[in-house]
Amino acid sequence: EKLPPARAVLNPNRRDCSYPDKNLCGVGVVFKLLQALLERARLAGRQKLLESFLKMVALGTIADVVPLVGENRIFARMGLEGLRSPANPGLKSLLGVAGVDVNRLTSYDFSFRLGPRINAAGRMADAAKVIELFTTKVAQRAGEIAEELNRLNAERQQEEENILKEILDRVARNRSLADDYVLVFAGENWHRGVVGIVASRLVERFHRPALVFSVDEGSPRLAHGSGRSLPAFDLLACLDSAADLFERYGGHRLAAGCSLEEAKLPELRQKLNDFARVRLTPADLEPTLSLDAEMPLGEITKEWMEMLSLLEPLGNSNPAPKFMARALRVSSPARVINEKHASIQVTDGEREMEAVGWNMAHRLVSLAPGSSLDLAFEIERTDFGRLGPFRLIVRDFHC
Repeated sequence: EKLPPARAVLNPNRRDCSYPDKNLCGVGVVFKLLQALLERARLAGRQKLLESFLKMVALGTIADVVPLVGENRIFARMGLEGLRSPANPGLKSLLGVAGVDVNRLTSYDFSFRLGPRINAAGRMADAAKVIELFTTKVAQRAGEIAEELNRLNAERQQEEENILKEILDRVARNRSLADDYVLVFAGENWHRGVVGIVASRLVERFHRPALVFSVDEGSPRLAHGSGRSLPAFDLLACLDSAADLFERYGGHRLAAGCSLEEAKLPELRQKLNDFARVRLTPADLEPTLSLDAEMPLGEITKEWMEMLSLLEPLGNSNPAPKFMARALRVSSPARVINEKHASIQVTDGEREMEAVGWNMAHRLVSLAPGSSLDLAFEIERTDFGRLGPFRLIVRDFHC
């Protein structure tokens, strides 16, 4: 393999590297380098200095969706603890605009509240804003940048919804578009910073690999795309089968990016689907959900939730436990939240709980009061629950 012209190359995944933990993300590798340099320099107070960096290391590790095992789990755990008393003005401001309770901080807050606001800068504007946020010593300036990131994240969400709605409208008019083994959609001037997120949403909804392209104006018209895949399917190998069509492409098994002339999109769709049809079975395209245990609603207590919290930090390779309750009854009509989410109330005859379905309004609205269902769910502690401090997060249901 050809190495870059550098004095040294630090990569635990090199074949000649004996470092035992191969799951570090970029910020983890940087932290290990810094740790080694400080040890070599024998700097006074180096342990305290290293621990102060763990908040950022944890944020990057969780947001980068690397496996939360080995050193990554230690980084995440110690970083979560450190963020309960943040000193950095930027971190303080970001936690504030994201509405995070530092006393009950979890990996969920990193993944779905802090991470998206940080990423929004690079997706919608200039990632340099994030560097300024974390390096400024002026609290007022940190607050201004955090508010800007919050606004950019809202814009990102709106762009994402607009593109997804346009795609779903196309599917509603022509259902065969969603029957391909690899979904390919393109639109003129769709925001390039969010097409990857839209591809993820399509994978969740249709359970098949998806690529979404933004087509630029110009001559020739170029389509810039981002794709996401299923665990059973190597998306990069799929793109390799059409390498002659691309201006550029790259990525890994589950996510990839590429660009090509718009006129070549039909041929690309054909080649990708030809490749996928001989490697995916109909069973691969059927969603599956692994459940950990059956859980009657009455067993969800404060003491039990405290034991469950010992599993934190949750994430890739250490997912949140998923449970099932049978023969529940819907006790209220679905309440739609921001047009795409919804909550219902369910009861087993003795206890009633709120159940929230993120991006599931299109399914939950069909449940009439009195309906019986088996429910797959995760459990969340909340300050906003309508029926107590815990609520169910719907993963699936069967009537």
